[in-house]
Amino acid sequence: MTRFRAVLVLQVCAIFTIWAQDYDRLQIRFDGKATLSVRGETPSCGFAGCPYGSHYCSSFWNLCEGERSRTVVIPGSYLTLGAEFGGMSYSSGATLDAVLNFSFLYNKPTLNIPGYSYTPKQELGFLYFVDNVYAATLALAAAACNGDCCPDPGRGSASASASSAVRTTIVGASSSSSRSASCSECPDSDGGGSMHSDPPYPESYRGKTAHRLSLNSGIPFVYTEKINADITLNGSASGCAAAGSVGYATASAGIITQVAPHPLGVPAIGENEYVWSDTIPATLSIPAAATGYAWGWEPDLNWIAEKTVFRVEPDLPTEDTKPGIRTVAIGDVLVAQSLDGQTGEFVYGLFYRSKYLPPKNEDFGKKKVFFEVEGAVDYAEVEVFFPADATNHPPSNHIKGYSIRTAEHHRPCIKDEEIPSERIPNWFYYYWDAYGCKVAEGNVYYGGTTTAILGLTCPYYSEENPCVLESVEIYLFSEVSPCPPFEVIIPLYSMEERALNTENCQDIVGVFITPVKEFLKLNGIYRYVVILEHELAHKRHLLQGFHCIDPRRLDSGFLDLDNDGLDDEWELVNGLHSCHRISVDHVYWMPDAEVIAYIEGYGRLLEAGDKIWEYDWATCGLQYGEPVSPFPWTYQCLPDSDCAGYRSNKPYHQNLLTKRFRR
Repeated sequence: MTRFRAVLVLQVCAIFTIWAQDYDRLQIRFDGKATLSVRGETPSCGFAGCPYGSHYCSSFWNLCEGERSRTVVIPGSYLTLGAEFGGMSYSSGATLDAVLNFSFLYNKPTLNIPGYSYTPKQELGFLYFVDNVYAATLALAAAACNGDCCPDPGRGSASASASSAVRTTIVGASSSSSRSASCSECPDSDGGGSMHSDPPYPESYRGKTAHRLSLNSGIPFVYTEKINADITLNGSASGCAAAGSVGYATASAGIITQVAPHPLGVPAIGENEYVWSDTIPATLSIPAAATGYAWGWEPDLNWIAEKTVFRVEPDLPTEDTKPGIRTVAIGDVLVAQSLDGQTGEFVYGLFYRSKYLPPKNEDFGKKKVFFEVEGAVDYAEVEVFFPADATNHPPSNHIKGYSIRTAEHHRPCIKDEEIPSERIPNWFYYYWDAYGCKVAEGNVYYGGTTTAILGLTCPYYSEENPCVLESVEIYLFSEVSPCPPFEVIIPLYSMEERALNTENCQDIVGVFITPVKEFLKLNGIYRYVVILEHELAHKRHLLQGFHCIDPRRLDSGFLDLDNDGLDDEWELVNGLHSCHRISVDHVYWMPDAEVIAYIEGYGRLLEAGDKIWEYDWATCGLQYGEPVSPFPWTYQCLPDSDCAGYRSNKPYHQNLLTKRFRR
């Protein structure tokens, strides 16, 4: 038992650490006022209890010096009213009207990133609840016919009545009592009391209602509730008799808001984000909790916990857990618990476990965690991610990998060994589902780890006929992952009339592809997109026949004086030259075959659009954490350029090439 309690405390502490990260987004405050009015003779408190703990004649109320009504600031979100009076003849009463103001101050996130926009949720749902709603009355009457007691023996009568009521906007309670006593002959006596309560002691009424409000940053929204209580006391007595009346009324109020995930958290800027584990089986835990706010009293939220549900929509896969199967109250906090089918124990939060990660890229991403108490109260927007470099995706016949080595002759790439599915990273699996399978017909493989290569296109030529293709395969390597510490840099090109200045090309003048001193820096899924499109461009060039890297190509009549694998005539009409394998790029020193692949890859990247990032659910991806700035990519000029220092999500240079140029 001791060990279990220690574990419980540690888990709760961990949850509170998460709740503490509320981004200073929402502040909830309370202030209230109450007006106490008396009628007839000012009552006393007696054993019934004083209004807000202070006697009618105290400096707090000061209603015994002629004042009949007073308004004060109250100490909490509750109401207490007690009144007592007794004697021969009296008529007394008190009314207490409490106004409860709950103030919500919202601070809108201020993150501003060029090229990136987001719309934070500015609606808040909350639960208003009342408890301890209770009214009680007592009426006492006594009469004695005793010569020693009465100057007029043989006669005495008394009657007393009391009524009390308390009203909230949800539930109310009322009670009334009356008692009479009389005697006419000595030594008779009569008397007693009548006590009633609503509901019967020790029960009390309680209730709840859900509300929604729209928030404006920096402007408090005030939600107002009212509680009213009234007590009326009447009595009369004659002869040797006496009457007494007592009334009591109480009600307590508070609010409950979702706190985990934070209902005003903004996943678009890195808040409310959750990641599946990198293990097999894969697990995911999302904290889910709500906090009760009450001022001046301590609520027992168990009755609300029984009605509370936390759930995720769209749902997440799980095999042997029951996420959010129950909610428990820990002090003033409602916490979701899940049943772990393996251990049979309850764990805090919404807990999921699956042998592998979900099968589709669309299974990750935007979700809502709902807080419901017999109906929706509020929700939090969240995002769910996969660990990019882990390898716990489902097995698939469509995703393969091979370690390769370079060779000679007509097969420049040789598959060394197959890389099993459990060694292929998640980014390769899910980026293929999100983008690759839509633009490539297949033969795209994971190539393992290298030190410098991002992608590689491997043509396989016929043994009998040079430059006749049997197949073309594309390999993407581990460095394409969104997580390495370096970025993918794409050189940019335009067309310009100029003289070539690389080796063997001096004094050749014409309109040539020309590097601009500006590059494009890419992160996240765009690394994958541009490298895949770059290699697909190589594949198209090989299939179209003007690019051949078969060592036997010159024997087949393929014209390639600069030995760059490109047909010389084709080069001359496409902005290149056959004078050198690096004929045009004197800035990045890219071979001509790479230049045209970069141009087409850049064009396909732009065709894919600047919204592909919306499918990036990898850790280190473009939707994970705080967005990169500028967004979603960065055009940047070289330090020795005329535009040095330029950094934007739009290019500085105009008329950049996005496809092959043909004279």
